Amino acid sequence: MIVATIFGFFLAPAIAYYYATLANANIQKLIEAALVTGSLITTVWIIFSFSLTYGKDAWRNGIMGFPMTFYMFLDTFQWGGYIPNSIVAVFELSFALITPTIVAASLGDRLNLPGWLLFVFAWHIVIWVPIAHIVWHPQGWFYDHTIRDFAGGIVVHQVAAWSAVAVGLVTNTTHVKAPVNKPDNALWYSIIVWFLWFGLNTGKVWSTTASTSQHAMVIGSQVVVNTIAATMSSILSAYFYDMIFERPTTSTTLSSAIILGCVSISSAAGFVTVGGAMCISLFTTLFTFFVAHHVLGEGWEPNHPLSVVTIHGFGGVWGFLGTAIFEYEFINAAGYNGLTYGRGIPLTHHISAVLAIAASVLVTVYVLAFVFNAICPITIGNESAAPAASYNAAATNEPAKEGKADEAGVVSAI
Repeated sequence: MIVATIFGFFLAPAIAYYYATLANANIQKLIEAALVTGSLITTVWIIFSFSLTYGKDAWRNGIMGFPMTFYMFLDTFQWGGYIPNSIVAVFELSFALITPTIVAASLGDRLNLPGWLLFVFAWHIVIWVPIAHIVWHPQGWFYDHTIRDFAGGIVVHQVAAWSAVAVGLVTNTTHVKAPVNKPDNALWYSIIVWFLWFGLNTGKVWSTTASTSQHAMVIGSQVVVNTIAATMSSILSAYFYDMIFERPTTSTTLSSAIILGCVSISSAAGFVTVGGAMCISLFTTLFTFFVAHHVLGEGWEPNHPLSVVTIHGFGGVWGFLGTAIFEYEFINAAGYNGLTYGRGIPLTHHISAVLAIAASVLVTVYVLAFVFNAICPITIGNESAAPAASYNAAATNEPAKEGKADEAGVVSAI
């Protein structure tokens, strides 16, 4: 758990670095935003929001815990007789840090830190905490209705994707479309993200197993195997997809495939067989690339990445639905037998959860972003083509000139 916590804790700045590279954004600015945002959420988490998420269920409503249950981590317990509550609390903090980092990455270097911090404080309490409680708390409303999300298909990826859409609509932000300036770097950074993702998935074993260390080791081993198989399946799927459509396989394509593999297995990692993990990843990757290229117009040109919303939205949804199809109780007694076992109830509940989360998050985050953007702007400046201009200049070994249109007819930012 200590190793998993360290890995998960550093996943947020790693994701910020990766997406800043994809968008040709100011890497230092996005890393600074991730660190300051993390410090704010960590403070709130220690004082009361961990209690709101994992504390004693308030009046058995399945939506929120009592805010003083684990105040300052003083009231500790041990899982399995040897894991202190304090390390569990900090591990769970990783998920609370990663989700807003993904949303911030969708805004690139337009982020206005004071306005963003004001918004994300309210967003954390109003959006993220209640959803984490209903999904992961043993008495949470979703958890009590055969809905299983092992490591963040809803709580991280779907919430981040729909929040990014809502904030983008309010701030008029176009999500990542610029070509990657150094695609080889993006590939290396995606491998680092994949490496850290093992900690995020394996650490979550604490919340879904019986209180025996032997049982935990069995499920933890399955999680590692599934994380490897799903990501490798995603890479192979992307390669054959490019071959079928006669496209060059680039470093940017492979980096997107790696992240998609990690995202798609998040919900299912501790509930499915290795074959189920590969099927989930295969379908998610092929479907996401097809929709991105042929419907959304993203990523068709070489070194053009998929957007944050596309990767985490489609990856999170299809991985979550795949959990209800391929999960088995013999893998994890905390789960259910899914559609391949002959039970359709988990899938119908998962579909309902996807629709409910998408609708509620989109509407609520839009209202929050609108209000707080009026108080203090969440973003600064106008959407510019500076990244594209810089890329074109780098390709021709000529400096980008202020106010001069490049060959694509795009005017560089002032």
